Amino acid sequence: MDEVRRQLQLIDSQFRGQWDILRELLHTAPLTIVAIGLISGILIQYYLALSIWLWLFSAIGIFLIAGFSLIKYRDTKWLSLLMAAGALLCTVSLGGARLARFDHYESNDIRNFVDAERVLATIRGVIKTEPYTNHNEQWAFAKFTHTDPKSSFYLELTEAYMQTGWAKVSGTVRVQVYEPVLDLKAGDHIEAYCWLDRFRPATNPGSFDFKEYLARRNVHVGATIKMRDSIKVLEKNSGFSFSNIKRAVN
Repeated sequence: MDEVRRQLQLIDSQFRGQWDILRELLHTAPLTIVAIGLISGILIQYYLALSIWLWLFSAIGIFLIAGFSLIKYRDTKWLSLLMAAGALLCTVSLGGARLARFDHYESNDIRNFVDAERVLATIRGVIKTEPYTNHNEQWAFAKFTHTDPKSSFYLELTEAYMQTGWAKVSGTVRVQVYEPVLDLKAGDHIEAYCWLDRFRPATNPGSFDFKEYLARRNVHVGATIKMRDSIKVLEKNSGFSFSNIKRAVN
């Protein structure tokens, strides 16, 4: 009996059309449509660099059209296909909007104030990541060095000292301190006297490109601090707060 049932299923599968196969895909793996839409939107935005507003208006328009279509054709066999088409087009728009938002930065972003030449600056911000102390354990000659281990962390900027005084700035910088900073924690609000500089691309073909690696994380400027004394703690991490949750999510 099982062999007869198997043969009948084989015959039925041969008569199925493309729409039936698509319906089966929607029932068994519905998130496939969402994944395809997001990837397609990201690729379109990557090559065409469209406006984020175009993507958002497209998403709203597609959502409204899909809603009216579902109401009109809710009792037809095309309902599942309409839902799939609407989900696909909406996620294409959302994928493109996400990449456009990632590439967009404000006029007061720190990258607008740092060119090819490094600049001396005083900045304020909130530490986003726990400071990391590099002891060069993997370097064979680390024990023969006579310098202190370096520390690094990422700083979400809030202000910078300009010619006219303190001004609001945005963006994230990678901070490197030539001393251990064991007393600093993520969430601390600090003020630092430092050098700001753009990252340099890889000089040797095939070597690790640190500039490109950080650019994918939306970090384009580095801050170099010689001594721990150049960092002033304005406010220690207060623990559970809305701002801390927001930074953790970002």
